[in-house]
Amino acid sequence: MKRTVLSFLLTMIIVLPFSSCVFIDDDVYGYGFERFDSSLRGTWEDEYGTTVIIDYDTIVIKTNSGNCPQPLNKFTKNSRLKGYSVETDDLHDGEQGLIYIRDVGSWKDPIEYTYWETEDWHRNERLTLKAFPHQLTLHRK
Repeated sequence: MKRTVLSFLLTMIIVLPFSSCVFIDDDVYGYGFERFDSSLRGTWEDEYGTTVIIDYDTIVIKTNSGNCPQPLNKFTKNSRLKGYSVETDDLHDGEQGLIYIRDVGSWKDPIEYTYWETEDWHRNERLTLKAFPHQLTLHRK
């Protein structure tokens, strides 16, 4: 009897700390905490000077002028915004999916993206962002 009680207490001492770990879900869309796909991470820019920097789980939108092209004009500029991507289709030379961005405390409508690369005499990577009816194509810097 003493051995059983001692065994039970010892098991509880070992197991209890691990069972108290809690996962806090920060995603209202139900996907769980996600990150940006590795193919999207890096610095992207368009021909007008808009720069988009995508990290593991953040995105920064910078613009040289006061005008930021759509579909990025509705987001806070020059600030790290939480975000992630969900791939929806695997293409022959790239992928398609959705980008979710959290700004001012709430998740905004997702932006469709298409990532592709071409190999001429050097590698060209492109990222097109779409929010109907607007579209913006960026190239990797």
